Amino acid sequence: MKLLSQINVLKEKQRKGIVFREEERNMAEIISKCSSSLYKSRLIDILALERENWSYRILKSLIHDPDEKVEEKAVDTIAVFQREVDFQRMFEEAADANGFVKSWIVMITGHIGWTRDIRNEIFMERMEYLAESSQESGYVPFYSYRWMFLVSEDETYFTKILDGIEHKNHEMRYHAMYVIDGMLETRALERKHLEEIQKRLYANSKCEVRYCRIYRERILRVVNQQLNRSREEWIYPEEAVFYERISPMCRDQITPEVLIAYCVFRVYYPIDDGVDEVLKILYQTREYWNDNRFLIFAAYMESVYGEKAENIFLKKLMETKQEEQKAIVFLLQAIWEMEKVPEDYINHKALKFAEKAVQFSDFVPRVYDIIARFTSIETDQHRSAVEQSRKQKRRITLKEREEWPLEKLYSFDTFLEMTILRRTEEPENFTLRNTAWDKEKF
Repeated sequence: MKLLSQINVLKEKQRKGIVFREEERNMAEIISKCSSSLYKSRLIDILALERENWSYRILKSLIHDPDEKVEEKAVDTIAVFQREVDFQRMFEEAADANGFVKSWIVMITGHIGWTRDIRNEIFMERMEYLAESSQESGYVPFYSYRWMFLVSEDETYFTKILDGIEHKNHEMRYHAMYVIDGMLETRALERKHLEEIQKRLYANSKCEVRYCRIYRERILRVVNQQLNRSREEWIYPEEAVFYERISPMCRDQITPEVLIAYCVFRVYYPIDDGVDEVLKILYQTREYWNDNRFLIFAAYMESVYGEKAENIFLKKLMETKQEEQKAIVFLLQAIWEMEKVPEDYINHKALKFAEKAVQFSDFVPRVYDIIARFTSIETDQHRSAVEQSRKQKRRITLKEREEWPLEKLYSFDTFLEMTILRRTEEPENFTLRNTAWDKEKF
């Protein structure tokens, strides 16, 4: 049986509440050793619901996977077992892991100790050790400081995290803000802590890289909300002016290009109810429903973020599609079918539309990603799709993206290239995770 079929068998049996026998456990063992990161990621989703010794053992093997995303997901899933042995040893067991995976292990170690209510002196001793042992990883100690502050209420550890916001290295600043963001979610901070965070967000902010600028704005809005202050405050006037310039409320006339730029900005910049507001605007602006760029953008947004049973934008686009856009239309149909049941491992409709798209253009990497997702790794079709996708994607440098003007960054063309077609990818050195872990952010 092909691996894709084996994954589907495991998922279907799990859905029906059938206890895995030795045969199914052996299937899981085989999948965990395959070369496909996607298959291993799907397996982890299944193992997360099988909290037994055999599934735990497979997950522990995956924290040494060559793909850091698989490692990270395995670590995250191991936390649900809440075993004391992982509080004591997981960091040492993953000594060869890269910096981000190590930081996640520290976070999970703290979570296990906190959940199991391990004695404070033992907890603090372990966190101190992890902080000292991971100094070479730079940002990893921030995760230890978080737990040490929560357990001891010693302000020294909170100050160490805040100092990270002013660090000279942008990755360090990002991770310090990431830890602060997590602390804000629990609403465990006092007013004095919130005010100190707000003050630090403005420090060393003028020469900030763009993805950290966005994160500063995000945290500022959360802090102001918890302080019951205005959430319309901006750290960066350039973005504030750009947003006002493209806002439909501030213009007598607006073109499809400007409206799309406004919508893209609302999706990716930390403004309240971004996606919900965008979907509402798309349905209200019927005067642009004959513009193909608008329909392509709207059809994609409805597919990924909408909840309606019918994609009226895609239907309209299919009625008016131009010859040169047939590949994009078939791609959007594939995405629509895929997002209707995102948990399905085999989706014949999505695969059919992706294969049709290739007939009209062989330069749409996202199409090959979908074909690779729904074909088995043992097949020539899968191997060819993976290779075509790899060859057609261009990675930009972090410096190149930083130099883009806002008009380009939040334009329809950039959205089409990076988000829908995926011809252009994040920089190779962009190892940091997206704010809020949203899969479609760029």
